Amino acid sequence: MKNLIKTVFVASLCVVAALSMAQQGAPKQGAGARGGAPAFSQQQMDKMMAQYREAHKKAIASVGLSADQKKKVDAADAKHMNKLMNMQKELAKGMSNPNARNDPNFQKSVKSMGDEAKAYQTDLKSAMGEAKFKAYEEAMKKEMQKVMGANATKGKG
Repeated sequence: MKNLIKTVFVASLCVVAALSMAQQGAPKQGAGARGGAPAFSQQQMDKMMAQYREAHKKAIASVGLSADQKKKVDAADAKHMNKLMNMQKELAKGMSNPNARNDPNFQKSVKSMGDEAKAYQTDLKSAMGEAKFKAYEEAMKKEMQKVMGANATKGKG
């Protein structure tokens, strides 16, 4: 459960990427796995990050934090969220390269983002305490399932 937020975030990225690739159709011969096009647009990534932040706010509100805990959570958000968003934008640029998986710099960026996400979780857990953090994880899981379900049904006619 420690890595639930990271897992949900990565899973939601995969869902957006899969939906985007499904809409692109098969690549032309010699065009590579993604035809050289990014797996998802910056607009899609921005929308997904906004959905994540909204789910985070709802999950935080459902836990019933004290004023002091809210301050600490806000501090953790301020410390990590902008950094994670900037890292994610850089990763999105790298994903336009079909050979990104083999690029050591890209792999390092992915690892750095994972490390930052773990640090964020650690700070949230410290701010909330063990019991409320577990409640937050459950609430976040439910909120992200709602978001992912809503996103999946939007693509169906």
